Amino acid sequence: KEIGGGVFGYCSSLTSMPSLNTDVIPSGCFYGCNGLKNITIPSKYKSIENGAFYRCEGLTDVVIEEGITKLDNSAFAYCSALKNITIPKTVTVIDEHVFEDHGTALTISGYSATTAETYAIANNIPFLNLDLNVKTASTLDDTSVGVTISTSKSNFSDYAEIRLTNTEAAKTAAQSAV
Repeated sequence: KEIGGGVFGYCSSLTSMPSLNTDVIPSGCFYGCNGLKNITIPSKYKSIENGAFYRCEGLTDVVIEEGITKLDNSAFAYCSALKNITIPKTVTVIDEHVFEDHGTALTISGYSATTAETYAIANNIPFLNLDLNVKTASTLDDTSVGVTISTSKSNFSDYAEIRLTNTEAAKTAAQSAV
């Protein structure tokens, strides 16, 4: 079964995502639906197609459930208020411009060694690692604080060492030692 693209386009009174009788969220389906704020995209969908949530400028938080495999080009482009999107391990394709012009507050939440982490790093978007619940910056400058976490056992709850390092302080200490 198919639903035409843009079926809910510019429906500003839409405040929750209706269930669609299809296995994809079609292109432009919720284009400009600024009433959408926090949504969970259920696992019944396999992909989120091109521009599905394009210009949903009120959208702040998105949770994508396990089972979805693809985020198509511009799926969340120009969602300027988007602060957090949770991407499951099952998403193996994130097209290049999926979050184009997303604003500065976006954080991608996901799991280590996944497409979500790779995409976040490649696009300088902060990544919240749900394996450890640790947020990492995509880049560090001389005044940033880096976080290193190491574990001595296979179960993280058994033991963890957290070490904070200020890169500028480390440089100063190294220069003083010379």
